[in-house]
Amino acid sequence: MMTEIGIRMDNLVVILAMGFIIIIYLAWMVRYKAKAKERLLIIEKNFDANKLIENNKNGFNFLKTGIILLASSIGALIGFLITMNFALEVNKGIIFFITVFMFAGIGMIIASKVDKSKAK
Repeated sequence: MMTEIGIRMDNLVVILAMGFIIIIYLAWMVRYKAKAKERLLIIEKNFDANKLIENNKNGFNFLKTGIILLASSIGALIGFLITMNFALEVNKGIIFFITVFMFAGIGMIIASKVDKSKAK
């Protein structure tokens, strides 16, 4: 169907990947700008800066991100091994993505548990 329109599948993958990267960048930029405006507003209103520091402790955590990325890569490896070693009736790409997302979900659960135990 895509060749009828004039788009090859490899070009479509590149276009989707670029679109995904642009969306991630724009989401990060909006968040960054909102935080900057919030800090300027807090400074203008003479708000206590210690509350900003306390709020920052609950922010982005590299440990959680590392756990999620590690679990996703393990899922990709297992998905690759399954698709290469077993003759299945199902599309191999579907199995690959199912294992990646399943292990990413497991990584999120583990990261949440680690974060909760770290907070105590």
